[in-house]
Amino acid sequence: REIKNHEETLDENNVRDYIDGYLLEIQKNKDKAFCKPVLEDMAGLFVGGGSETVRVTIEWLLLTLAAYDDVHGGRHHGNHEMEMCGSD
Repeated sequence: REIKNHEETLDENNVRDYIDGYLLEIQKNKDKAFCKPVLEDMAGLFVGGGSETVRVTIEWLLLTLAAYDDVHGGRHHGNHEMEMCGSD
């Protein structure tokens, strides 16, 4: 959808981003080196690459919190009564 939007608003005098630049290369080079399926794959890699970094960071944060629960107060409620929802 984003690529389609870029195609409809493409202006060779105003290259907005990577997608615009790639679409212009497709127009200039009629060979198979630059083609829309490759652009779609590359756009997916850009988005996927960014989300993978965030996912791994959050995963390590959770693993660290689980391993060192005394740091965030996980063991400090031993002397306190905890109320359970729905208990009398």
